[in-house]
Amino acid sequence: MRTRPAARRRPAGPARALVAALVLAAGAALTGCGGAAAGEDGPIRIGMALAQSGYLAGNDRPMVEGARTAVAQINREGGIDGRPLELEIQDIASSPSKAVTITNRMLFQRHVGAFANGFLSAATEAESAILRPREVPMVVASVLPKNPDWTFTTYPKIAYFGEAQLGAAKAQGARRVAILYAQNPYGQATGALMAKQARALGMQVVDSQGIDTTKTTLAAQLSRVRQRGAEAIVDALVGPVHIALARDARTVGLKIPVIMGVDNLDVYRQSARIYPRVQFLATPPQTYPDVADPQRKAANATFLRALDARLGPDNGVDVGYASRAYDAITLLAKAMRTSGATTGPRLRDAIARTTIEGTTARYALSPDDHSGMRENPVVVARFEGDRVKVIHRP
Repeated sequence: MRTRPAARRRPAGPARALVAALVLAAGAALTGCGGAAAGEDGPIRIGMALAQSGYLAGNDRPMVEGARTAVAQINREGGIDGRPLELEIQDIASSPSKAVTITNRMLFQRHVGAFANGFLSAATEAESAILRPREVPMVVASVLPKNPDWTFTTYPKIAYFGEAQLGAAKAQGARRVAILYAQNPYGQATGALMAKQARALGMQVVDSQGIDTTKTTLAAQLSRVRQRGAEAIVDALVGPVHIALARDARTVGLKIPVIMGVDNLDVYRQSARIYPRVQFLATPPQTYPDVADPQRKAANATFLRALDARLGPDNGVDVGYASRAYDAITLLAKAMRTSGATTGPRLRDAIARTTIEGTTARYALSPDDHSGMRENPVVVARFEGDRVKVIHRP
């Protein structure tokens, strides 16, 4: 079954200490070494340090097919000045420490000159500390690191999430909300911002809890939410914990909307089958063809045709995540063409001045804005059978 509609940060506390320790541990590998693109006549290698296993595998695995689809298109069109793109894909196992090892390996053994990495924000922070002094640019699908000079993202600004989720909750009459957020840089930053946004909307935050995303039961947390009289739950979680959230919302007898943060359609679908009041953030690839912006709709039609041509129409790839890598590779390729560079400051500066009409959004990057999204691309949706129905547009 398709995983699209049938119709078609900053580390805090222990996290910061972990990143520092990881980078120090990598120091010996960095000394006297440097990353470089493959030979000037050979393929241009783009590294992808992704969670192919572990709790974020559901996010990062689809990125492989999105990237391969973009590379196939670009290479059919002659590559970059006649040189083909080549992906170097390795598994970080959802681990920042593994990400450090993999990044060093790709830099110094595989001579990767640019990266298109995944969703693990703690890994992005650790990778950035290695790539920045080596002047190697990276486009990620996570929140930006503390120092984003050499990092760019296809991730919507976290303010957009609360704007959509809380707006949907308020539109359904909720005035008392509970916030559940992941205990990682993304979740902590998003949860804190959501609390401010709720108050600005005149809503009361009756509960706010950090959640270990490896948990398999949230009954205690949801019992507290119920006791405090929440009229809706909004979350900044990701992965299988969403399924546990849905199951235990039913177990403790909740009857309120649970508006889930960014995740893949299969997780949303499983959650909605357990707890019918599940709603969720969705991007244009996940709601296609119900896309309001005509340029987004056209970009998604092109992407989906290309994905289907490679893998067949019932490929099971989550298009929301695959499209983010497709956009990242498209962005890197355009910057390489305009700059004539495949790594280093010229490529970084070109990325920072590149605009593309992507599948998720229009990316108009600048030296001061490394996401480039000027409008909120996310909506809130729910499942009606196997069809995704948009119920709230910010």
